[in-house]
Amino acid sequence: TLVTYVAVGFGNLSYASRRCALHFRLGRPRLDDVRRGAVYAATLLSFALEEDVDKPLLVRFGFASAAGLYSAAYNVVTMGSMPINALTSATHNRFLEHDPDALGEHWRRAVRMTALSGAYGALASVGVFVVAPIVPVMLGHNYNGTTDMIRWIAPLLIFRSVGIYAFNGLMGLGRRAWRMFVLAATAVVNISLNIALIPSLSWKGAVIATGAGEACSLVLSWLGLRHYQAVHDREVIARFGAAEAGTEAGTEAGTGAAP
Repeated sequence: TLVTYVAVGFGNLSYASRRCALHFRLGRPRLDDVRRGAVYAATLLSFALEEDVDKPLLVRFGFASAAGLYSAAYNVVTMGSMPINALTSATHNRFLEHDPDALGEHWRRAVRMTALSGAYGALASVGVFVVAPIVPVMLGHNYNGTTDMIRWIAPLLIFRSVGIYAFNGLMGLGRRAWRMFVLAATAVVNISLNIALIPSLSWKGAVIATGAGEACSLVLSWLGLRHYQAVHDREVIARFGAAEAGTEAGTEAGTGAAP
């Protein structure tokens, strides 16, 4: 995985340098570079914690066998989200485009993209639920316990497909602090519930904790996007109202000074 990511990174840099006529060279990082890098690093760390903390906790609390089956089931369901991930990556740049004078820009874009990804997420969740019994047939009898696990985990596809574009809309509005808050809150909820539920519920506790974390992320992302889009819209309306008032005042002054 590391080799793949490094190769993709260098490939992207090479493509960008040719396409945009950029020349890269080593240099001393500025404070702003470190700050931006820290934000991305914290984002990736939060994602990693939310995604994988339940597996080692299952082992820690004495459910090593369940942890192996749960990991396999989780990976099967995650494969169902690959089209959503591809669409998210392909539209990432669209959410970086920001018109400071537009009203409701990122809200409308997030709603439009969510309608598409949400429909897919619902269909994928149903599809994974239906084909779950096939997985032990393909992987062997050692994976017989994965059918129920896959069916429990399948609804997570809906949560993720409905929440991701509100999260990206916050990026378009430049609300990095709220995005970090969403990630931190989600990680805290996920880890806390895993620790509380796994000892008594085993892998079902892990699924519940993960679902609660995804629900937390979804709600906070949409609430934040709605709030900050409204704040932006009020600023635009106030700015244009002030400009219009200034224009009218200038017109009246010019009319009064006319002979």
